[in-house]
Amino acid sequence: MTTPLSDERIAEIRSLAEAYKNRPILEIVDEVTRLRARNAELVAEPRWISVGERLPEENVDVLVLRLMLTTHIGRGQQWLPVVYTAYLFDRDWIPSANVSMWSVRHVTHWQPLPSLPEAEEATDAE
Repeated sequence: MTTPLSDERIAEIRSLAEAYKNRPILEIVDEVTRLRARNAELVAEPRWISVGERLPEENVDVLVLRLMLTTHIGRGQQWLPVVYTAYLFDRDWIPSANVSMWSVRHVTHWQPLPSLPEAEEATDAE
């Protein structure tokens, strides 16, 4: 089993490659450094994940994007994207909120729920 390269180990490899003027190793180290930075960006930014790519863990609330066939006067029928909070259970998407459907169909993408904002004192709207 391989262990991930630490920043310290990458710096050590870079230093040795520079000392021995090993250009191919320096190019590999530069590429590894670039790819690690890009990976950190992708992990940090929320993105929609195709259900064909992978599914979330079961019973974990996520945002789901589904397509809903709607009819509009003057525009006819069209598929529109709709976002729900749902969880996967036994290969079905179950709405997290109490809505009038048993499952959510036509889900194309999902993403983890974003972090909640800091709590403020709740007020009743009048």
